[in-house]
Amino acid sequence: MKKILAIILFVSINFACYAQWSIGLRDNHYVNVAYELKDRWEFKLEHSLFAEKFPFQYVRADVGYKQLVNKFAFTGKVYGGAIYNGGFYNVGAKIGAEYAPISRLKIDAAVSPHYDSGYSYTTCYHGGVWFNAYKALSIVASVSNIPEYRDAEDRAYLGLSFEVGPLWVCPRLSIPIEDASIKSVRVLTSVKYEF
Repeated sequence: MKKILAIILFVSINFACYAQWSIGLRDNHYVNVAYELKDRWEFKLEHSLFAEKFPFQYVRADVGYKQLVNKFAFTGKVYGGAIYNGGFYNVGAKIGAEYAPISRLKIDAAVSPHYDSGYSYTTCYHGGVWFNAYKALSIVASVSNIPEYRDAEDRAYLGLSFEVGPLWVCPRLSIPIEDASIKSVRVLTSVKYEF
């Protein structure tokens, strides 16, 4: 028994040296817990916080990989999710790249094949810029049709990014490109805390 406990402790310490846990919130409605291994592999479980009964809540799992090459960061992930009552499910992938020509500027782009059982297949996209304005404060802007809920919508995002130690907070405005009505503007916040 002591040998088994010693092996478990040894393996746990080794994984702790190469791994990072985080908890977070995505776009106001999805809490998540993630495990990042050796700064490359990420495993994430996400759950919705919809104003609905439990059978209508959404759960999703992601597996991703990241590779840094000079001033580029290449990412890829696959995901799948469903609501508990089986009313719909979706699956997809996201393949992207980020380029940092200078330390205060990042440019990123991604393509995301996405299938939703109620809305069918959509090839989604994302393109954005990040500019470090002052210490922990950055300005972010992007254009994307990656679904916030289920349906792909062409939207522009403008906001700020705060990063202090293990905490990252990103409040943004989500503005529809086709419908300029103020009623269609959303305020979204994402948060991540690493430990």
